[in-house]
Formats: sequence, structure tokens, C-alpha cells
Amino acid sequence: MTEFLSFKPQNQDVDWERITRFQQRMNQRQATICAERAELITQAYQTYADQPPIIKKALALDLILTKMTIP
Repeated sequence: MTEFLSFKPQNQDVDWERITRFQQRMNQRQATICAERAELITQAYQTYADQPPIIKKALALDLILTKMTIP
């Protein structure tokens, strides 16, 4: 599934081992979602149900950025 992200380095200017470790960590992480974010997205999608999908996504992001609490 991640083959499209494969990259073969052309030189040694970069710490490829560190990047590989980071990529492995990202691929193995457990996906999570914040309950508050999920509620805001649901609210936005219900409120703007008649809008095109791209507009709904934009309005949902706007709602998240304006209403979500920052810990």
C-alpha cells in the first residue's frame, strides 16, 4: 500500500535512516480522532447538507478552526 511512496536516494546528503525510521513509525501508528472534532464535522455536514462536497469540507474546517478548543 505504501509502495507509491517509495524513494530511492540519489546521493548521501540526507540522513535516510532517520527518514526511514520516521516513515515506519508513521505507517505503524494507530489512527485516532478527537470526539470534539468528530462532532463539529457532523454538525457542519448536517448544517450544510445541500452544499457541494468541497464546500462542506471547507465549512467543516472553518467550524473546527473557530469552535474547537485548544488544550
